[in-house]
Amino acid sequence: MTESSITAPMPLSVGKVITQAWGLLLANFVILFLALLWYGLRSIILAAIALYFTVDSPNSPAFVVIAFTISFSLSYLEFGVLCLKLVRGERARPIMIPSFSIIVNWLIASILCSIAVVTGIILLVIPGIILSIRWCLYGFAAIDGCNALQSLKRSWVLARGAFWQIFAVSAVLTVPTFFIPNVLEIIRHMAMGLALAVIYNTRNSAAQVDKQ
Repeated sequence: MTESSITAPMPLSVGKVITQAWGLLLANFVILFLALLWYGLRSIILAAIALYFTVDSPNSPAFVVIAFTISFSLSYLEFGVLCLKLVRGERARPIMIPSFSIIVNWLIASILCSIAVVTGIILLVIPGIILSIRWCLYGFAAIDGCNALQSLKRSWVLARGAFWQIFAVSAVLTVPTFFIPNVLEIIRHMAMGLALAVIYNTRNSAAQVDKQ
């Protein structure tokens, strides 16, 4: 069975996804919190280093922004690695640095995805939203060793049978932050990362079984 022929929806309810993600969050809260704390500290350190070496340059603010962007991007990928390991019951720690090849493939896929999503939003809004959901799992595919294009294709196929589940999970975890944003945003970020990892791992495992 080819990747593109995976069409049967897997048993993946919104309630089950959120319940599993919430359970993992509670069981691994310390690791997740320390990871986010490390990401923040690293961003501050990199920005401080950039500022120190460029303080006399008129382009100093640009270098600081670049440092923050690099740190944020790396943190986003590292958190995906951490969430996927927790979902799979593998050994995890707050600092999870992926290999160079994974970073490169994830970066290329991120750039391609961002261009497509932004273009879709600018043109008609809804296409951009659809693309963002269909490609929301590409990071996990890159972590599993897919190259940039394979990661996008894998996400597109796996998210096809779980489109509304992903949309609903995102809505359920995001809406509460509109009312108590400062308190819930960190929790939402943890839960959303775990929920997407649950969806990816469930769909991907089922696809692997179908191939055999």
